[in-house]
Amino acid sequence: MENVLMENIHMTGIETPFMVRLGNRARKYNDTAMAQGVGYVHNVIIRDIEAAAETNITSTVTGIPGYDVQAVSFINLYVSYPGGSPALSAGYIMPENEIAKPDNDIFGDSIPAGGLYIRHADSILLYNVCFTALQPDERPTIWRDDVTHYDTSGVCGNTVATAINKVTMSTHFNVYPNPLTGSTFIVEADNNLLGSTIVITDACGKQIQQGTLNSTKQIINTNALSTGIYFVQIRNTSGLLAIQKLMKY
Repeated sequence: MENVLMENIHMTGIETPFMVRLGNRARKYNDTAMAQGVGYVHNVIIRDIEAAAETNITSTVTGIPGYDVQAVSFINLYVSYPGGSPALSAGYIMPENEIAKPDNDIFGDSIPAGGLYIRHADSILLYNVCFTALQPDERPTIWRDDVTHYDTSGVCGNTVATAINKVTMSTHFNVYPNPLTGSTFIVEADNNLLGSTIVITDACGKQIQQGTLNSTKQIINTNALSTGIYFVQIRNTSGLLAIQKLMKY
């Protein structure tokens, strides 16, 4: 599984907001058949999501030992969950359950994190992500185990609230043509964003190029971009102001 995009979803009355799982259920169809290898999960983008969970069964991104989930990005994610769970003991080891089917309770209800648990993963990107516990929860919001290339910007959590707190972002920001087939595109932005920094990253969060927004309609050269998914960010000293996905063909 690769190149998956999920966006613009509002969820209520659910148990677990999301689960990205690479397991190994490759069973032989008869005794003499060749054993199947482990598959892969690569380049998953989950963006512009609001979710209100009714249980504390944590969202997860998990592979198995030796086989990482790769390049998973969460952008503009606002999740609330009931909270009230105690912290797990220091010696607790969560089972791998490599051959289990990917149900949301594959690891039971004893998960070290309240908001997001990540294990056996490479290149995880979190931009403008907020997990809100509706009552105090003793578990850390995010827990990482065997994770490489982990990048965050504007992550919040461990907050008691009665509503999901959003980060206000500019609505007067666009990039076109999109998808892009040529060597230039236009960034269109409101006057209040002039002077901000334009940052282009790939789907894993690696910065590709950077410049300054000097015009409300600014031409950007993309000779450095190969075919793929990118994110065009508008940033200033306060952090991320706006972000748009750009497809390059």
